[in-house]
Amino acid sequence: MQELLNLYTECHTKWLNYSLCGNDCPENHYCQRFGCLEGDCSRCMAAIQRYGTIRAYPCHKITYYYVMRFFNRFASEIEYVIRLITFGQITKLNVVSLGCGPGSEVYGIIHGIRHRNLQIQLDYQGYDLNSIWNDVQQMSRTCLSDTGHILRFFDTNLFTTFQPFAEQRVDMLVMNYLLSDYVKNSAIGSRNVFADEIVDFIIHANVKRVFFNDISLYGHNGQLDTAVQMMEYIMNCLKRFGYTLRGRRFHFPNDTFVPYNNRWRQQETGNLLFTPMPNNPANGGIDCCKSKQVYFTIED
Repeated sequence: MQELLNLYTECHTKWLNYSLCGNDCPENHYCQRFGCLEGDCSRCMAAIQRYGTIRAYPCHKITYYYVMRFFNRFASEIEYVIRLITFGQITKLNVVSLGCGPGSEVYGIIHGIRHRNLQIQLDYQGYDLNSIWNDVQQMSRTCLSDTGHILRFFDTNLFTTFQPFAEQRVDMLVMNYLLSDYVKNSAIGSRNVFADEIVDFIIHANVKRVFFNDISLYGHNGQLDTAVQMMEYIMNCLKRFGYTLRGRRFHFPNDTFVPYNNRWRQQETGNLLFTPMPNNPANGGIDCCKSKQVYFTIED
C-alpha cells in the first residue's frame, strides 16, 4: 500500500531529524538511565507497553517510532477481519474508533475495501484524549487525501463530544488495542464503569457493528483483568439489554492459549499483509499478527 509506505518514509525522516531532548525530556531522560542512547525510543516503548514505568506516550519522536514498529502488524490484523465482513449494499461506511491513537486501523480498513473491490467510502472518526498523536494523524490524512475517504480525528472525549453522522448510525465501532491499555492503567473498580460507558454509547449512537482487536492474553472469566474479559463483559451487558449479537471470535495461529469452548476461530495465517518498511530501524522482529479479535453485528 503506497500510502502506508509514504507514511513510513515521513515518520522515518522526522524520527531521524528529531532534536535531542536536552533539558526538556518529559521522562527525565529515561533512556539514558538504562544505558540507551538518547532518542533511541526502544527503552521508552518497553517502559510504556511492558512495565508501566511510563504511563503515556510522552513526545512526538516516539509516535513516529510507534508507526514504524507497529503499523504493519496492527493494520494487517484489522484487514484480516475486514476481508470477512458482509457489508451488504452500503456505499458509505461510518466508523468510530475509540482510543484511536495514531489510527492504524484506517489502513487496514481501506486496504481491505480495496482488496475486495468494494465501492464503499470510509467516513472515519477517531477519538483519543492524548493530543501527542495529532502530528501522525495529520500525516495520515495527507497520505490518504487522494483516496476519496473521509478521515477526522478528535482529541476529545467520545462520550461527551461525539458528532453523529448524517445517517444517524455508526456502522462500526472499533476498539484497536484500547482495552488492554485501559486495564493496564486503571484500578479494578473503575473498569466496569468504563465498559458501561461503551455499552451506553453503542446503544444511544445506534452502533450496528463492533470490532475489537487487542492483545491475546485471555485472563480469568468475569474478572476484567484483560482486554478480552472487558470485551466479554460488554457483550454480556448488551445481551442483558435484549440485543442479539451475531459474529465470531478470532485468533491467529501462534496464539499460546485459546479457550476450549469452540467459540474461537483460527485465522488461516498470521502473515503481515503490507509491504514492510525497508531497513526499518524499529522493527524489533515483529513479523506476524498476534491479536485476539471479536467482531459482531447488533440486532434489536
